[in-house]
Amino acid sequence: MSSCKKEEPFNPDEHIVYEHWYKLSGSADTLYSVYFENTFTPNGDGINDDFRPVGYFSLIKFRVYNKSGEVIYETTDISKSWRGKVNNSGDAVQMGAYAYQFIVSDVYGESYDYFGTVMLYK
Repeated sequence: MSSCKKEEPFNPDEHIVYEHWYKLSGSADTLYSVYFENTFTPNGDGINDDFRPVGYFSLIKFRVYNKSGEVIYETTDISKSWRGKVNNSGDAVQMGAYAYQFIVSDVYGESYDYFGTVMLYK
């Protein structure tokens, strides 16, 4: 007789991977360091409910795009995060993948433009 193990449901809050971008100067001093989660769950449980860049940088702009390429969230305030709603005050978006763009500047004022994707689970 064989035994079967019941599979636990997937919990995205337990399977988070962080993307990391950084630039070093010739003296190995960090000019900027930015981390992004690849998954978030804006379901109001207080765990991983928002999405934003984290690290050592000066934010110029942070944008999130829907599948049609329209900007659904934009900020220049480093303390603000996307909560899974259009402009954070409109309708909640559907579960799925969303593109983001962030523009940062280093300690010398040079700007860097990056793109990535984040998965929103509910």
